[in-house]
Amino acid sequence: NLNNATQKLEDNSKSFAKTLNYFIEQYTQQYNIETNTLTIDYRDIEGIFNNEGLKDLFESKKLEIFREISKNVEKRIILQEMPVTHELKDILSLNIGEVVCFEGVIKSKSEIRPEPNKITYGCRTCQYEIKRFVQQIDIDDNSLHPNFCPECGGKNFMEIKGETEFIDVVHIKIEEPFEKRIGGNVRNFACLIKGPLAHPNQNLYPGDKVQITGILKEIKVERGRTKKGMFVIDVLNQIGLQTNYKTIDITEEDEKQILELAEQPDNFQKLKDSILPDLIGNDEIKEGILCQAFSVEKDDNPKRDGIHILLAGDPGTDKSQILKRIESLNFKAGHAVGGGTSEAGILGVAIRDEITGSWSIEPGLMPMCNDGIIAFDELDKTHHILLGKLNEAMEQQTVTITKAGSSITYPCRTLVLAALNPKNGHFDSYKGVREQIQLPDSVLDRFDLIYILQDIPNKKKDGKIVRSFGGYGSIKDNLIPDDLLQKYINFAKREINPTYSPEAVKLFIEYYNEIRSDCDNVKYIGPRDAEALFRIAKTIARIELKNVVNEDHAKKAIKILDDSLKTFYLTERENNVEALEMNVFDK
Repeated sequence: NLNNATQKLEDNSKSFAKTLNYFIEQYTQQYNIETNTLTIDYRDIEGIFNNEGLKDLFESKKLEIFREISKNVEKRIILQEMPVTHELKDILSLNIGEVVCFEGVIKSKSEIRPEPNKITYGCRTCQYEIKRFVQQIDIDDNSLHPNFCPECGGKNFMEIKGETEFIDVVHIKIEEPFEKRIGGNVRNFACLIKGPLAHPNQNLYPGDKVQITGILKEIKVERGRTKKGMFVIDVLNQIGLQTNYKTIDITEEDEKQILELAEQPDNFQKLKDSILPDLIGNDEIKEGILCQAFSVEKDDNPKRDGIHILLAGDPGTDKSQILKRIESLNFKAGHAVGGGTSEAGILGVAIRDEITGSWSIEPGLMPMCNDGIIAFDELDKTHHILLGKLNEAMEQQTVTITKAGSSITYPCRTLVLAALNPKNGHFDSYKGVREQIQLPDSVLDRFDLIYILQDIPNKKKDGKIVRSFGGYGSIKDNLIPDDLLQKYINFAKREINPTYSPEAVKLFIEYYNEIRSDCDNVKYIGPRDAEALFRIAKTIARIELKNVVNEDHAKKAIKILDDSLKTFYLTERENNVEALEMNVFDK
């Protein structure tokens, strides 16, 4: 039996070597001369070994296979179509030397720098030249310097600088995707991207979700007087994944369903119910949040188009649930809580690169959620210095960080949906609203829609709330499925960019003049409120997939802004209690 097993191993080894040589002969003719790369389809090479009955051997010798291929043609490998093998949080020391594939989010990205790809050494005695290829597929970075000259036996070599070939290198830091961060620390890995994968046209930026294929290595870095090991991924391929409205795949069948939905007379009501299906009543809030979902910051528009919303209310008015629901509908969403945030975490910080030792800027949560949304709970508990620095991010759509001699401006086309509690825990109906919200005027002014939610005893309202806890009363029928709702929103944001009709602008002028003359010291009414009208109207037209904002869109936008202002009892001067109470259960 032992002899049979030994013979089988020898046969498998011979078959393995023969299959590998066949693949190298047939496949390596396709390498790209211009980019010094060889692109390999993982399914092709896996299929060849599986057909020979060498599946187990292939799984255990992936690194050896790719090393031999790379060494044979002296080209870097780009490995395509490899399936995901790990979650980032599960990669451990025992995986060192393996080819791994995982999904993650780009945390930071360095500048492009050169690195040798082929080095030419010359013998000082006889001028014999030796060329060495910097092997990619290797766990250890061994010295390339020749030990002796094969011509004269000399050991004195020097690098011929003019003959060295270089490739581009970028360092990126990858961390766990937002949706997989459940408790504990967020794991991150340094990744080395080389060759054409490091080219700027790859268009991968902090906050983008990517699939990384590469070799897990361990390198030593100096920390003080000691050297400590750290994980590094030598990247074989990177693929940008769906992260926002620009990249989501929408099929012809999806588009057909979206166009049919847009033509339905009750489309707006159906979308409104679908976006917050578990929220009883609160139609005003649903309409505002629906408009925010369809708002978008266009790259070619220097002025802000996105809608920011603030929910200010008593505890138990479903503010946090609303935030979490909206997070779940966005491909690119972050969550922050005021008491546990810092300027570094929200905007960015300067860090020292562990590999190169140079300083770089690492963006915070807001720039990482570019083209997405950030749900900011307990905004009132945020440090006043950070609150003051949110102005640029919310209005100019950029975050500028100047630290450690470096200055960088990140795009921050990030929508803000924030929530807070009033100053004393509950709103006092006999005090002004403004004095009970602990936010600087400059920050409050940047929210297009502000909703005040007050928990006032009401038998009819309280009965519906209690019944909803038992599964009664929530809207469950005739809803749009979440996957179709996401595609509808992203399709409209990508394809529709409405313009304004003269009739709509005329209505806005009349309404703006009216609220300007009626305002008092509770909330300043200014140009930003006029801009909010235009933003809201544009999203209503986008919801209907219309390219022009007409009178009906303008009237609906005026109603939505007016409903928000009524909570400050600015446009209707009724008794404080009646004005503050959101008419939640009128319908």
